[in-house]
Amino acid sequence: MTAIEGVAPQEPEADKPGKPRAADGAAVEAALLAETTRLLYRTPTVMLVNLLNGAIFAAVLWGDLPASMILAWLATLYAVVGLRLLNWRSFQRRPQGTTDDERWAKRFALGAFATARFGAWRARPPSPPCSPWGSSSPPSWSPA
Repeated sequence: MTAIEGVAPQEPEADKPGKPRAADGAAVEAALLAETTRLLYRTPTVMLVNLLNGAIFAAVLWGDLPASMILAWLATLYAVVGLRLLNWRSFQRRPQGTTDDERWAKRFALGAFATARFGAWRARPPSPPCSPWGSSSPPSWSPA
């Protein structure tokens, strides 16, 4: 940097005390990811509640849908939640100080997506809803 006569040279913004450097930003981002991932895997309570909710929902639908359909859905949900519990246990047993938090966060997100995907089946009706107008289309409306 060349000095102009009569003007004091300026420090770059990142070199001023109290200003974060680019490397510090990366360290903060890594620490934030590590803490977020740790919080995601803090407790398996939500996964265990999924098992209970699935059993309750299966009991409610037992007379309305074929038993084979309900049992297949329940088995799939339990398998997905079981895999998520194994993933949780693996995270708890990983060596401390590892820096693969991004991989663990992606695994958690994939498990949450799979649980939502197989759990969402229960929100869909087994057949199209009945029309209040019978088999005909709804009455047409035209502005007067």
